[in-house]
Amino acid sequence: MSDVIAKKTIAVSALSLTSRRSPSSHVIRSVLRPATTRCPCTAVIALCRRALPSSSTRVAHDRRSRSAWTLGTAPSSVALETPTMEGKSAPAATDHWLEVNGVATRVLCCGRSVAADGDKPIDRLLVFVCGNPGVTVFYERFLEELHKATGIPAWVVSHAGHEMPPANSELRVPDQKAHPELYTLQGQVEHKLRFVEKYVPDKCELYLAGHSIGTKIISEMLKDETMTTRVNIKQALFFFPTLKKMRDTPNGHNLITMTSYLLSTTLFLSWIFTTFPNFIKKSLVKMTLMIMEGRSVDDYLVRSGLVLVHPTVLRNVFAMALDEMDKVYELDSKVLNDNASKLHMYFGNCDGWVPVPFYDEIHKQVPEAEAVLCDKGYQHAFVLRYSDEIAAIATDWINKDLKK
Repeated sequence: MSDVIAKKTIAVSALSLTSRRSPSSHVIRSVLRPATTRCPCTAVIALCRRALPSSSTRVAHDRRSRSAWTLGTAPSSVALETPTMEGKSAPAATDHWLEVNGVATRVLCCGRSVAADGDKPIDRLLVFVCGNPGVTVFYERFLEELHKATGIPAWVVSHAGHEMPPANSELRVPDQKAHPELYTLQGQVEHKLRFVEKYVPDKCELYLAGHSIGTKIISEMLKDETMTTRVNIKQALFFFPTLKKMRDTPNGHNLITMTSYLLSTTLFLSWIFTTFPNFIKKSLVKMTLMIMEGRSVDDYLVRSGLVLVHPTVLRNVFAMALDEMDKVYELDSKVLNDNASKLHMYFGNCDGWVPVPFYDEIHKQVPEAEAVLCDKGYQHAFVLRYSDEIAAIATDWINKDLKK
């Protein structure tokens, strides 16, 4: 049902503002790549760029088609399977809805499922923390490739309030006005700590990986002695880490300006979008993404866009983003140095959220951690184009640890 609602928002945005010149259209175009449409939904979808992703290994893009997942009927757990073109299932891709810290939470699993009751306790696991937006499906391809290459069960956890549960579920997303603390940056840290506490067994060898603001969330989690003494943290993998001065970056300036112009309008249009038929919503999401990327896009990106464009989701996404601008400023080098032997960081060389001087400063302040500066031109929102390549980098780091 969240897919249906999300598609409508993008449709209304495109139809309403494509022919109208907005005073802030220059802001949108600076957040995105130069766009041929002046549509706030384009700006909304582009937020995934800030929230999303060494070795020199590169994996050739596999442009296989993905069929839509089939939803199950369980009220609080939805199982999904992703067949390939040949009709063979991808390795153990399952999708589950859980309650974590009082909020409906989606967990996408490759390999051992989060709901695998009755089996022996899991002894090795990778948990991935999203960027912002914290929509799990953006990371579907990355997760599948990583699991195939390492054999380690891999789970990606949605951010609290960033995905709406199925209509037939009893799970709920509490109202932001009544419970704003659930959707702040600190609220997301608590959300992930509660997830690990409830679903990761004692003494499990845990690989924590994160993208963008997900790396900051992990760094805060590593301060929790209860978690670090209960499980065995093997590695912390940071991709395009936003660890300092977010509001001073080019994209930080653009986000603050954009929200001052477009937030109310975007939320209103997303509400209207929920009234559109499913096929229109999907077509408009796909069209918007193709305009943004200048190419055809994979089905999982379309499904991600449909999840994202929902008024409740967008309200929580923007609230978290603005809180990040306020809270992520000075680098907390102590926790990074305390975990330097486990820490691997991958920085972009064309990143509007983490400029190259930030890489230099962080590398200087945390000299014992592995820090790699990309020389391939991979973008901050790696899930849009470079899921295979970033999965290969993560695989290289993990396999080196497994061989020890």
